[in-house]
Amino acid sequence: MPTPNPYKEGTMSHAIFEQVMNQAPIAPREKGVSKRTTIKKVRATFEGTSKPQAASIRAAVLKFIQQAPEHTCTVEEIDNHFNKDAAEFKSVRGYLQKLIEKNHIVVVNDE
Repeated sequence: MPTPNPYKEGTMSHAIFEQVMNQAPIAPREKGVSKRTTIKKVRATFEGTSKPQAASIRAAVLKFIQQAPEHTCTVEEIDNHFNKDAAEFKSVRGYLQKLIEKNHIVVVNDE
């Protein structure tokens, strides 16, 4: 039995409730399908579409990758470098994701 609309007819709430109730149910994802890939290793492209602020952590992360041998390093190396003196561990994955979006770096699959 469908849920009765609790809102007064003619109101926006009534219309939205009707719209939501008439939508198709959400299809479940297949088991074992991962939405994201795990970033393990990255390489600098030197072709980014933005310019990180000079004093930002994102710029420091990019500079660290660009100065690495073959302009490539693992996420673990980056995490260790930026957290060696930190009292609390902070992941750099968010900075890496933004650098990937702006084409500063690319994910490297193990070759």
